[in-house]
Amino acid sequence: MERSRTLGTPLKAVCDAGPLIHLHELDILFLLTDFEEVLVPRAVWTEVARHRKAAARLVADRMGFRVHGTIGLIVRAIRRNQLSPRKVVEILSAIPEKSTLYINADLLNNDITRIKKKFGI
Repeated sequence: MERSRTLGTPLKAVCDAGPLIHLHELDILFLLTDFEEVLVPRAVWTEVARHRKAAARLVADRMGFRVHGTIGLIVRAIRRNQLSPRKVVEILSAIPEKSTLYINADLLNNDITRIKKKFGI
């Protein structure tokens, strides 16, 4: 989740279990190093956050934070010059085989197609 809207401002992130698990499975946990600080609530370590994900997102949104899930963090890496668009497409394409992240195949393919089209891949 981002608080700032500018690229130059240090950002803090609050993570639930999902992005930590899935970014690790995809060997791209380093994407979180772009944040000045990554906060992991104690509840995440005990998996309580999984059951309260929707509520946590709603509260974060109302507090003015931009909310990103696993796919959002991966795609954000293009904007932040952490990964090339081609690498992001490769990672997104590998999700069904390499990660336990559940995403509707059509939604995933739409994201991949949109990135390919935008960056001429």
